[in-house]
Amino acid sequence: MTEHVVVEWGDKSGGGFVPYTDPRRGAPPPRAFVKVAHDLQDDVVHQPPDDARDNDRFPVWGLQQVEVEDHGPQWCFTVQGRGGAFGRAGSCQFLFAPADDNPAEVWAYGATLVGADGRLGLAPRPVTLPSVPADSLVGPLTALAQRRRRIALTGAPTEVAWVILHLISALPDAVVAEHIWMTFPLNIPILDQRPSVTGQWPAEQSDNLNARQVARWLEPDPAEQPDPLPPRADEAIRWLARTVTTRRLDAGYRAHPSVRALLETIIADELDITEADVGRLVHAHDRRLRDGLNPELVRRWAGQQPNAAISELLRAAPSWLADELLEGLLEAQRHAEPGQNPAKFPPANATRGWHERLAELLRARYPERNGLLQFVREHVTAPGRPLGTPELVLQHRGWLERLGIAPNDPSTGIFPVPVKEIAAELAQAGRISAAHRDFLHAAPDQIGALRKVVERLPEVAADRAAVLMTVPHKEDGMRQVLELVLDHNPHRDERAATWLAEVMQRATSERVRSAVVTAGEAYLGRFQAGPLPAAFLSCVLQFWSDGEGDPASARLLRDAASRLKPTAPASTTTHRAEPVFQHDDARPPVWVEPTPPPPAETEEEESDAPASPWTVVLFTVAAAFVILLPVIYLLSRLGQ
Repeated sequence: MTEHVVVEWGDKSGGGFVPYTDPRRGAPPPRAFVKVAHDLQDDVVHQPPDDARDNDRFPVWGLQQVEVEDHGPQWCFTVQGRGGAFGRAGSCQFLFAPADDNPAEVWAYGATLVGADGRLGLAPRPVTLPSVPADSLVGPLTALAQRRRRIALTGAPTEVAWVILHLISALPDAVVAEHIWMTFPLNIPILDQRPSVTGQWPAEQSDNLNARQVARWLEPDPAEQPDPLPPRADEAIRWLARTVTTRRLDAGYRAHPSVRALLETIIADELDITEADVGRLVHAHDRRLRDGLNPELVRRWAGQQPNAAISELLRAAPSWLADELLEGLLEAQRHAEPGQNPAKFPPANATRGWHERLAELLRARYPERNGLLQFVREHVTAPGRPLGTPELVLQHRGWLERLGIAPNDPSTGIFPVPVKEIAAELAQAGRISAAHRDFLHAAPDQIGALRKVVERLPEVAADRAAVLMTVPHKEDGMRQVLELVLDHNPHRDERAATWLAEVMQRATSERVRSAVVTAGEAYLGRFQAGPLPAAFLSCVLQFWSDGEGDPASARLLRDAASRLKPTAPASTTTHRAEPVFQHDDARPPVWVEPTPPPPAETEEEESDAPASPWTVVLFTVAAAFVILLPVIYLLSRLGQ
């Protein structure tokens, strides 16, 4: 749009509400345009009243067709405001464009000329037109088809402005010309009897006489008799509402004399498409499929004929059609029974190039990463879905990577925990890397994943068990890890007690040691009817002494632990060879058992002089007393 005339009215120089010519706009407007602007102020585009003195925050936009002498019919886009840049007395601006122009383009162009101050500026500026739900257009379009005299639009003035733009886009030019269009009227038109399509005063300014009068004026007239609509008019109106949310009507539709005539054409040309026609029209890329309710037919057809839809998508269908075909396939995939794969996700056999094309379409369909991950988790890799097992996920990792899903990123929740690699790392290096820990922490069943790691080891050494126990963050999880390791290892009785004592020594935190006490007592209690083995009791007493606040109690526990500690080391790891870890699952790993060392000689064996009988008796009684006291204390603590 290039040809236009701007007329301004306001108090710019203290001379009252009079015409004002901005020298930056070039030559003054022709007198015929000024006269029309003056006449419009008598009834429709008033000087803003005192009640609107701060409505520069909500300037009023309007559109109507007027007759200009010697220039013929013109569209007139108007802006009214008072306060701020509009001045204390307010101002009205009139933008005239030839009636041959598309009225929707005139409204959109006027919107781009409105500056940040609310007034029509000198040059257009970029404006992002917000989307308008099709449902919000159905009511006004129905009222327009019924030829209602006053049609009230809901929403704030800015929302009403974009609704008006879409309504104007949906109507024949003759119908637009018959009406007055305004975001809200400052006053009730008295002399101009044309039907009006307007919004209400903004809530912030509605507490005044003019706003209340406008609200009453817009109330439905119970005596008004609406014009009857043709059969299937509701379908045609929904088609029209949906169409104008994506594009403007073709010039042929805009040439109709009335809304009823437009609806009859839509019914005849657009609504007679049946499901039997869809396949043929899809293959022809018929543009009628993009409008009204027809996209629903396309989606339904794609879900019912997935192979045909895939073939059309491989033919590089236009984007508007590809979107509907893909949505139909994905909808069928979402509702598929377990084991079914209508969209032919891997590992299904599909037409060559489909899996690559599917990945491309999915990336475009879900530009937000979280949306893509959610779809893949729920409908591709979930149990019963095409890649519903860890083995299938790993087998088709290349296709998932094509989607942009990295196998080494545990946050996706798609790739399984690398159990085999974690077990190998633990057995060979005695550690779990940060990357592997991230996988274990993100696992939905962390203990289950750790169980699989343990099952891949022939026997878990004490230092490895201490590392495994650091994976869970809570003590209960640490206890569960130790329990599954104890059940996996062949240790029993004294050997298990010695192994637990070494785990306690290797533990790096108080929570891990506490978990060793709880799990160890429960495990050893399954095989020990009497007192627990001294090796385990010694490490427990030592642990308690570290946390005992009373110095005397701490020393008692520490000394008792020292007395109970076995004199000869019997570590399961110090004198045990490292396992030979086999990566081939067909050959399980084994331990190479070392030759046990000869027993150490005791001091009694090295002494030639026999001990005195009384000395032996006294030593035995004292030792029994020293051992009995901490055992009783220990049993009382375990019973708490």
